[in-house]
Amino acid sequence: MTDADVQNTSGLIIPLESSISGAIEFQWNPHKLHREKSIPFNHLRLAGREAPIQQYGCGDPQIYSLEFTLSRMNRGDHWVTNAVEALFRLTKPVVGQFVRRTTKVRLILGDAIRATCFITKINVEYGPLYNPKTLLPYQAKVRITLEEII
Repeated sequence: MTDADVQNTSGLIIPLESSISGAIEFQWNPHKLHREKSIPFNHLRLAGREAPIQQYGCGDPQIYSLEFTLSRMNRGDHWVTNAVEALFRLTKPVVGQFVRRTTKVRLILGDAIRATCFITKINVEYGPLYNPKTLLPYQAKVRITLEEII
């Protein structure tokens, strides 16, 4: 799946590593997106100066935090749990000859944001109700934090 394939999609998280397949599609638009970037300065403390000299080192990567809902409405019984498990698989390390890091993903939110990131935090709340026969959730509220790869 490429950027050209997702013109009318509200949001996607697409794994970019060849070992993991399948995009996680947001069924509804997230209500809020938090975007953060820190710009740290080095403080050079010289003897005899009243205040340090501030020197720009380098900026930190952008951090994206958002919340979205996964629902099994018009989907199979196991769809919510499978989508959540797919998200958690994206946090496991990719082990290669020299690579030991989590999976790179592409965050797509409409036409505004298309960023290559690592998932740094996932929080999932299942509910509101479980199917009484299978104990599978109808919905999951997912709070996710991603760090942009520069």
